[in-house]
This record gives sequence, structure tokens and C-alpha cells, in this order.
Amino acid sequence: MCNLVLAFEPPRVISWKPGYMSQETGKLEFGGWIWRYDLTQLGPDKTKVTLSYDWSAVGPIPRQHISVPADSSRSS
Repeated sequence: MCNLVLAFEPPRVISWKPGYMSQETGKLEFGGWIWRYDLTQLGPDKTKVTLSYDWSAVGPIPRQHISVPADSSRSS
């Protein structure tokens, strides 16, 4: 597993695109999904964490094998 960091703004944001080494080509490839955490400090001991993801670029074959929702509007 490899990750391409898309946004890194400590202590507020981290976003990345997971990748993998293709067994067929031996090259680093990405599946089309992006993960992101946004952190909002609410006080000295409290932080709101928002996870979002975008699967809009994932092709039909990975969608058949991965059960995570492919719709970022259903983020948690």
C-alpha cells in the first residue's frame, strides 16, 4: 500500500489517494478514491473530526469487489 498525500495542513487537514503496486505492470497505480480528514478544534480538549471520501473516479470492476459506498455525499 502506498499513499499519495493530496493535502497536509497540520493540524487541520490531511487528504490522500491510496495506491498499490500493480501485479501486472509492477508500477504504482491508483484506484480512483480519495480520503480526507478535516479537524476543527472545539476547545482545549475537544476536536471535531470529519471524514469524507470521493469514489467518483472508481471504475466498475473495483466497485464490484469493494463494499464501501462510492458516493461522497454519504460521508461520515
